[in-house]
Amino acid sequence: MRAVTSRRVTFAAGESVVAPLAWGQYAIWKPLQWFGDETQSFNLTRSFTLADGVTEDRFADGVRRLVEEHASLRTRFVAGEQHIAGAGELGVALHPLDGADPAERAAEIATSMAADSFDLTSEWPVRIAGIVSPEGHVVAVSLVASHVGVDSWALVSLGDDLRDLLEAPERTPAPAVRWDALRQLEFEASPAGKRVESSSLSHWAARLRLAPASMFDFPQAPSDGLPIHRYRLVSRAVAAAAPIVATRSRASVSTVLLTVAASWLAAYCGHDTAAFQLIAGNRFDPQSRALRAPTAQDGLFVLPVPDGDLSAAARTVLPIAARGYLNARYHPERLAELKAEIGAARGVRFDLSAYFNDVRRDGDWAPPLPDATPADLAALREQSTFTQFPSLPRHDMKFMVNFNYLGAEGCGILLLTDARYLPAPAGERFLRGLELILCTAVHEELTVAEAVQLVGVEPAARDADWVRTATGWVHVPAARALLADAVPDRPTAVFCRPAADPELTELVGYVAGDAPESLVDLHRRVVAALPERPGVATPDEYVVCRAPQGVAEADWAASAVLSRGSGRTG
Repeated sequence: MRAVTSRRVTFAAGESVVAPLAWGQYAIWKPLQWFGDETQSFNLTRSFTLADGVTEDRFADGVRRLVEEHASLRTRFVAGEQHIAGAGELGVALHPLDGADPAERAAEIATSMAADSFDLTSEWPVRIAGIVSPEGHVVAVSLVASHVGVDSWALVSLGDDLRDLLEAPERTPAPAVRWDALRQLEFEASPAGKRVESSSLSHWAARLRLAPASMFDFPQAPSDGLPIHRYRLVSRAVAAAAPIVATRSRASVSTVLLTVAASWLAAYCGHDTAAFQLIAGNRFDPQSRALRAPTAQDGLFVLPVPDGDLSAAARTVLPIAARGYLNARYHPERLAELKAEIGAARGVRFDLSAYFNDVRRDGDWAPPLPDATPADLAALREQSTFTQFPSLPRHDMKFMVNFNYLGAEGCGILLLTDARYLPAPAGERFLRGLELILCTAVHEELTVAEAVQLVGVEPAARDADWVRTATGWVHVPAARALLADAVPDRPTAVFCRPAADPELTELVGYVAGDAPESLVDLHRRVVAALPERPGVATPDEYVVCRAPQGVAEADWAASAVLSRGSGRTG
């Protein structure tokens, strides 16, 4: 049996450069700092076979040319900067085929290489391996990359680039100047880039003023073991049914999938408005499509859930989703500032932790059964396979549904959930339910409510301590604790009152003191004390008053008022 060996590939591509991170790079790098050394779940994999095996020398030379052509593969990421190396070495592994199927062996090696996190300050953000036949030819390739180095589009494109270099090494060399992260930085700093950023932030601002502060403003459930659960459903039924439903709805497949996911999550969470972050590829022009570095960022999708037919709902979703995808280019720090500003004005800390990601590159699926009968679709559902992967200790997402295309296998649907908000049975039931909704909708015009019911998951429960406000659901005891924590040196109280909208409640916060306090400063103190967990909000109005004669609401209301108001400045 041949042993695993390695080769050092030496590259030389010009001068070394240190530069800031482009928007797409920063959008991944910044949140990954929160994960510390446990970032392996963000590693991306790609594997492929070669039509004809190539020698190990040709394989090494193809890797060299790939690294020289694409600066993202020879970049280290240090303290928010990118350090692009002009010259250096990259190690590549050579694994024996060991009698396995080349495609299966390459996928296995890619999975193995992805199990370890990257140290992006000292490692290149890519790992490459060749699968070697008994005759000594590389017959398949495995790629693993850190998400900071590339996104899914870039990794697929890099795989295509390497395949071309190996199968057609005589191809015309790449132009001397490619669209890389440095040119992307120039665009982002240009007037055109500033206009793009301004448009995106304006879209976010308008939607943030309408969105619930969190979809997950309800009590946590106990979770045994690690709380972050990951599931996958591989389904030919979804690949067959979704295009038929989309055609009838006069919408895209992606829109239909988003409509179902958003409608169900809103119903489960007890909201009539759904808020999702859309992972937008941002590959809108030849330059961005040529960039082998991350461009993906988050767009904001806010949907007042329709109550009519699923087809009509999909048509409603289409333009809303399109605007979300088209306005996802900005510096993440500018967005963080905007979220803090609007959050302070609304008295909340946003928890936008529901995500939708459609990574299919092949457009809408071509249905293998365009005239599928209910029996055909039922048979396809029987073939679906469900897998639960090892759980994780933490994540910054509470819900993320991801769609990809697996060719003849159909549709791969990945689901990540925080089991404290979506207990374990809900994960599989959601995936099976989504499949059932789409297959049923091929032959029946379902309403949104009927579609949601097919999932068969009971909505999250809240007791009488939870009230619905303009910002979402609020746990009143937590709001009382918030005000007490923010003003520890004075007696405080929080009470509820009807809002102008009869379905909503407002919170009034009382603060006892001998002298008026600036309401603006008071509100700032309360906002600063907001916890990370959802379901907590500041009072809608503050009342600074003399110390009450008792603790009842009537006692506070009877106290002499020194000042009152919202404390908001925006």
